[in-house]
Amino acid sequence: MLVPEINSKFFVKNKILFTSQNRARVDSGSFYHSKNMIDLITKVNYGIPMATVTQFEELIHPLSVDAYHLLYEKGLVAEKAELIEGVIFNKMPKNPIHSEILRRLNRYLYDVLSKDYVISSENPLTLGNSEPEPDISILPPGDYSSAHPNYALMVVEIANSSLSFDRKKAVTYAKGNIPEYVLINLNDQKIEFYQAPKDGAYTEIRILSKDEILNSGSIPGLSFTLEKFL
Repeated sequence: MLVPEINSKFFVKNKILFTSQNRARVDSGSFYHSKNMIDLITKVNYGIPMATVTQFEELIHPLSVDAYHLLYEKGLVAEKAELIEGVIFNKMPKNPIHSEILRRLNRYLYDVLSKDYVISSENPLTLGNSEPEPDISILPPGDYSSAHPNYALMVVEIANSSLSFDRKKAVTYAKGNIPEYVLINLNDQKIEFYQAPKDGAYTEIRILSKDEILNSGSIPGLSFTLEKFL
C-alpha cells in the first residue's frame, strides 16, 4: 500500500484543521509539529476557533480510522488520545480516585470473568469512524493480536472531570451496538447504566445509587454495586 506523504497537500485533501495551543504549521509543502502534540479536528480550514466548532457542524468531514492510524504512525497523534466520531481528542489526566477505582474494578472483573471473557483496560475498540479507549472493555474470548476488537459485551467508563464527555460517548457505543455501557459517575457516586442500543441510541437508561445492584443482561452472573469499589 502506498503511504501518502504528510505535507500541506495531504491536509488540504483530507480537510484537516489544526487547533491547539501547540499549533502545527503547514509551510512550503512541509509539515512541522511540536513534541507536545496537537489536537486535530477534521473540518475545512476556515480558521474557526475550537470554541465555535459546534456552530459549523455542517462543515465537518470526519477523519477515518485508517487516516487516524496513519497520523499516529507519523507521530502526529499523542499516545493519550482517542478518535470519537471522526474527531481526535486528547484524553484527560486521571486523578487518584479514578485510578484506584479502575484498579479495584479491574481486579474484581478479572477474578470473576477472566476464565470466560477477555478483560481489556484502556485499549482501543474500533467502532465505525471512532476508536475510543474505554477504561474497561469486556470482550468475547478470542485472539485480538491482528486487529483491535470491533465489539464488546460491556464497556465501562469512570468519570468525574470527564463526565459530560463520557455521557456523549454513549452515542458512539450505541452506534457500535455495544449491549451495555456502564458510566461510573464519581461526582454523584452513581452508576449510569445504558442498555438496549437501537438506531444509534440506548433505549434503556437506569440511574443506580451506590448501594443498588447492577445486574448485567449480556454477561450472565455479573453483578456489583458501586459501593463495593469506593
